[in-house]
Amino acid sequence: MKWFSRMRHSAAQVMKAITVTAGAPLRWPTASDQPGGDEWPRPFDYSTAVEAIKINPYHALAVRVKTEASVGLGWSIVDLATDEVLPDQKAAWDACWPGAGFLPSVIRLGYDLETFGNCYIEIAPTPDGPALYHIPAVTMFHKYNGGFRQRTGARQQDFPAWDGTERGVWHLGLYHPEAVAYGQPDWLPALNAILLDARATGWSTAFFENNCVPRWAILVKNQSIAKKTDETIRGFFQSQFQGVGQAHRALLLTDVNDVEFVKLQQDLKDIALTELKQNSRDEVVAAHGVPPRLLGIITSGQLGGGGEMESQLQFFREGFLKQRQALFARWLQPFLPEGMALRFATLDITDPQTDAEYYKGLVEAGVLLPNEARAEMGRPAVDGLDEAAIGRLVG
Repeated sequence: MKWFSRMRHSAAQVMKAITVTAGAPLRWPTASDQPGGDEWPRPFDYSTAVEAIKINPYHALAVRVKTEASVGLGWSIVDLATDEVLPDQKAAWDACWPGAGFLPSVIRLGYDLETFGNCYIEIAPTPDGPALYHIPAVTMFHKYNGGFRQRTGARQQDFPAWDGTERGVWHLGLYHPEAVAYGQPDWLPALNAILLDARATGWSTAFFENNCVPRWAILVKNQSIAKKTDETIRGFFQSQFQGVGQAHRALLLTDVNDVEFVKLQQDLKDIALTELKQNSRDEVVAAHGVPPRLLGIITSGQLGGGGEMESQLQFFREGFLKQRQALFARWLQPFLPEGMALRFATLDITDPQTDAEYYKGLVEAGVLLPNEARAEMGRPAVDGLDEAAIGRLVG
């Protein structure tokens, strides 16, 4: 069967199901990438999303975990009728992604989807059928007429929406009630928490680098201050009391009376900086829906143990990962031959010893043949193993 020769759904039908009808203007027009006269404004500033990945380790790790756990653990092509894996079709599907191969491409698409809420592929006709290429979401804009525009520096190029026949762009966006043309990422409600954490870190960094003391006001009562005294005080605070290495030094004044030093800000410990950063971190983790332990977060006094971790992973797998996998599989279905489907490997949440005991019991009970158990565990078949097991059961 020639790939792409027969499609079960028209591109127009799938595009209609994914995109959202145009409506009222967006509340959050982009600040840095202003749209052209024929482009929909982005729902938020993409440069902010890029900076959020750079400045917040928990946000960056959550995006990575969600992407690689959903589409980066492996894949196969299966027969829809029998649910049988078709190994010979895997190479054909991989060849449809000449830029980098399917796995690197779908991981990049996953990163775009989790970072921006949108991902894009270009479909280019070739003599052997269309070739698929990942397009960085940060470069893409949606046009009012349903097409797309890619901007890379001073250059720009327009693409039509793919219609199933000619060259075009295929878009996947995460639905949001406020969306018009673009999708929106899950973490967007935590944007303020990410920015607050960055400002708190910047405040504490500036505190140590600039003064290592709170800001002060110097009040001189009932007299004017001498020029020499003024220079002494200014020189002390500007040079001899700045930085960690200069902390706790004393200032001696011998020729003035009624001088009062007044702090203009609270001490660092008074604003509970640690608690503020923890609250911001928890907001980010909650917005992503990733189990905290996968991000290296272990709270003292929290219930622990393998059972709790397994429950968190099971919820994450069933409630998020499988949904993302199904979303990508449906999105890419039009490019597969009729009767075939894409399947991603799922996250294994059990330890090897538990798996071994589980499959051993199924084999001994005759529920599975040894090679069937090996296949479920991702291991190759062994010639003669099933026949030997059947002989033992019959004997």
